Formats: sequence, structure tokens, C-alpha cells
Amino acid sequence: MEWLENPDYEELNRSAFPNHMRSVMTLVLIDDINGEDQHHLWADVNGSGDLVISGQDLGPLVRRFFGDSDYEWKHTVPSAYVPAFLEMLGGAPGVAALTVLEGFVGKRSYELGPIIEEAKKVMPIEFWSYA
Repeated sequence: MEWLENPDYEELNRSAFPNHMRSVMTLVLIDDINGEDQHHLWADVNGSGDLVISGQDLGPLVRRFFGDSDYEWKHTVPSAYVPAFLEMLGGAPGVAALTVLEGFVGKRSYELGPIIEEAKKVMPIEFWSYA
């Protein structure tokens, strides 16, 4: 588990774009490198309180599926739905999102995909991708 945090980055939270919120705390869930193929997954809570789970896949395996060697994506759980989503992850009420997600660091991070898909059936989770 790796926490990336620095209180000196407060200025990074300011943006010329009011709906664009940056986080200064990120939980790295997995950095998996297997030869030329890479899989990265991290989570953060943005300035609006939304939980953002992001990933990036790189390498020949990605090129085979997407025609490009770089695939980036993210799921955004709106702040109003974060407590219910954390409950789906097994989190107790009132526990911080990144604390709950600490239980999904490493190989267990692969369990998040099916949980996110199940949550999408009852929550407006936004999906974005770029390949």
C-alpha cells in the first residue's frame, strides 16, 4: 500500500475550471508489471466528495484488445452514494472511503470490478475511458 499525500499541494486544488476538482491524497491499489504489460489502479476522493477509482493499462495485451497500447479509465461514485458503495465493499458506517479501500490493495483489487458493476445497477456511477 502506498499513500501519496502532501499538504503543500493545497494550491493544486484550485482550478480555473470550477467543476474540475483534484485530489491531493491517492491510494495506490495495484501497480502490476508483467513484462511489457502493466496494470495500475488507484483511488481518491475529489474535492466534491466523489470517490474516483481510476486505472491505466499499458502494453501489447492492451493493443490487442483496443488497438492502442494505452487504455485509461475511471469510475466516479457521486458523494451522495459513497456510503452505500462503501457498504457494498464491506465497510462499516462512518469509515473513510480510502480506509475501506485499503482492504483492496494488491491482488484483491481485482474484486472491485464486479462490485462496481453490481453497484451501477442501483447507483449513478459515471464511467469514462480513453484508448
